[in-house]
Amino acid sequence: MSEIEEVTTEEQVHYPYAVVIRFRNEGKPYSFGAFHDDYHKGDWVVVETQQGQEMGVVQADAMKTELVCLHKPDKPVLRKASHRDREDYQNNLVAEKKAFAICNENIRDLGLDMRLLSASYTLDRAKVLFVYVADQRVDFRELLKRLGSSLHCR
Repeated sequence: MSEIEEVTTEEQVHYPYAVVIRFRNEGKPYSFGAFHDDYHKGDWVVVETQQGQEMGVVQADAMKTELVCLHKPDKPVLRKASHRDREDYQNNLVAEKKAFAICNENIRDLGLDMRLLSASYTLDRAKVLFVYVADQRVDFRELLKRLGSSLHCR
């Protein structure tokens, strides 16, 4: 008998409710899963995204997934935003302006041919996401080293 490599796959969770959430700086809303319908339009919630924990606003009351034709959510709503979450969010808005200025200064110092558009922290400040445009590929490895040491995050 030959050895066969076992491939494990994550079983997809089926959430009974879908919650549509819009994030700051994003035009498109995204759907997340929930096990209860306690999320209502205008609620601030914390979710796990590919970038990390983010806070967004619920766009409509939670809906039964079986009744809506949305993409079935594969990530859950973690919780309604607490007072502390909202404080962190507000503090991050201030910190993002500083991170944007630091990044722009480093771009100029390194003579990189790119234009910085925005900077945004994840809710827990584990990561900062910079959005830029450039006419051609940019080697920004040195920029990443500098930003990592000055901003103390990925």
